[in-house]
Amino acid sequence: MGLYGLILASQVAFAIAAIMAISPLLGMCALVLCVPMALVPIAARSRVERARGGLVEAENDLNARLGDLLRGLADWRLFGRGRQVVQRFARCNESWLQRAETDAAVQTGVDAVVNALSHVLIFGIWLIGGALVMRGNLDVARIVAMYALIGNISVPLFQMSGLIAQWHAGCETLAALRREVASWNRGGATSCGSTPESSDTTVPASESRGAAVPVAAAPSSGPLDAAASGTCSTGVVGEPSAGGAAGTVRLVCRALRLHGAGRAFDLDLPMDGVIVVRGPSGAGKSSLLRALAGLDDDYRGIARMRDAASTGRDAPPMRPGYLSQHSHVFHDTIRENVRLFDERMDDAAVLRALDAAQLGGWARERGLDAVVDDSLNLLSGGERQRLLLARVFAQGYGCCLLDEFDTGLDADTAQRLERVIAGAFRCAVIVTHRASPWLTGHASAIVTMRDGTVVDVARADDDIR
Repeated sequence: MGLYGLILASQVAFAIAAIMAISPLLGMCALVLCVPMALVPIAARSRVERARGGLVEAENDLNARLGDLLRGLADWRLFGRGRQVVQRFARCNESWLQRAETDAAVQTGVDAVVNALSHVLIFGIWLIGGALVMRGNLDVARIVAMYALIGNISVPLFQMSGLIAQWHAGCETLAALRREVASWNRGGATSCGSTPESSDTTVPASESRGAAVPVAAAPSSGPLDAAASGTCSTGVVGEPSAGGAAGTVRLVCRALRLHGAGRAFDLDLPMDGVIVVRGPSGAGKSSLLRALAGLDDDYRGIARMRDAASTGRDAPPMRPGYLSQHSHVFHDTIRENVRLFDERMDDAAVLRALDAAQLGGWARERGLDAVVDDSLNLLSGGERQRLLLARVFAQGYGCCLLDEFDTGLDADTAQRLERVIAGAFRCAVIVTHRASPWLTGHASAIVTMRDGTVVDVARADDDIR
């Protein structure tokens, strides 16, 4: 930029010297007429920067929102939020289009002003030059030479003015970047809103601001009733919990071979409570849940959950609630992450779900409009898991599949949530590496997996307690 500016300045100096030698009077008039056009970039800098900054911001937001939605594709598809996601993306796209139109209008306006001033310059040169010719102070040849040299003054002046505006904007950007780095160095990760590790501990009753924590001695027949327990009934139902009496939902696997490897197995369990799936890492537990949730077709055989009483033997599988190890926290508010963009769900329902997930006090302290994301800068690991669990509670499913929901949670919090889950859902399949004595004692069945197949099934009537 420095060398280019020097070249432009040299060109302007040479042209000024030439026109002053041709006609000092006409040269001074030409310089005066060049000044307004040269000042346009400086005068319009703030408006152009606002328009271009808004466009860049909208583009970044659109790209970030698109990437965020793609990373959470499995979550919003499973919960049936395709229409809401399309609407949200359409709003972002509309915002980008509006910013793009504003930026184009500003650029068009600046160009129009520059074009008008260039015409004024040319007209002024010929008008003043014509007057001097008529008075005999100048001949036509000198006016033609003057006109040819004017372009070597006005254009470089305009470009130099643009360079000054760019330099000024660059200095402001660099200063803002230095302030950001200094703020980061002073505050470290805490300045980004990260939460101390102690936030993963159990939320005391005094901190839940009156939220009832349900404790179930045995699984209930459906989601918790808000009138009775004050927790997670929302009125937004994904899979109605009233789809039959307890015991009619069955987990059915026929000649199932996960990922086309291992030994095929059969499984047929009534889902009238909690089924625990355990086994070493790589045993196929998560693959089984993904197959049951309909998110993975890399298997052979049949894997489904079906309501035998109301839909019959050959009915399509049920759609359960699902929390995986890779469930996504969207870059959005706490409210939207819990209700998953369903605007029909009010704040009271969102808070009931958060209370059930032992996160009500935390959410009330920050407010439902607080923005979180999946980077763990704004959430601890335990808060992330409980927020995702609150999402499952909020949807009102009768059945759910939970894959390592207790990751990042201390033992007391995990056990309290096990009791909430047992009371909130008609049936739940929980994959875990550390089932508590309470969960083991109240499970209707415990399935043990190894090397991609089921090696043992202990049922409640086999005295697994």
